[in-house]
Amino acid sequence: MPKTNFRKNSDSPVSDKVIAHLTLEDAALYSNLLDHDDKGVNEMATRYLNGARELKRLFTSYERTWCKPAEKKNRDHGKFAEETREIFRLVMERISKEDHEFFSAVAAIQG
Repeated sequence: MPKTNFRKNSDSPVSDKVIAHLTLEDAALYSNLLDHDDKGVNEMATRYLNGARELKRLFTSYERTWCKPAEKKNRDHGKFAEETREIFRLVMERISKEDHEFFSAVAAIQG
């Protein structure tokens, strides 16, 4: 990914959407399944809820370091690129897990 895309993808509109998405997942998806009759569903919801909260914590830390305030943005381009790759790798890994495991399980529950 070119350097300009790192900056673009980590700035406020994109990072705000990631945080909003993780917050919505907490409230709308995982939390609603914690009371499900099936213990396996409860455990899966708990794992995903804990994972979403951890990813949100990591992403908030990343955002604080690299996206706000403006004077912090130009400190160490190599470290910025490395941390940007890692945080978005984690986000993409999370999306993939949701697509392949979580949503399939929810579809099976709904019949």
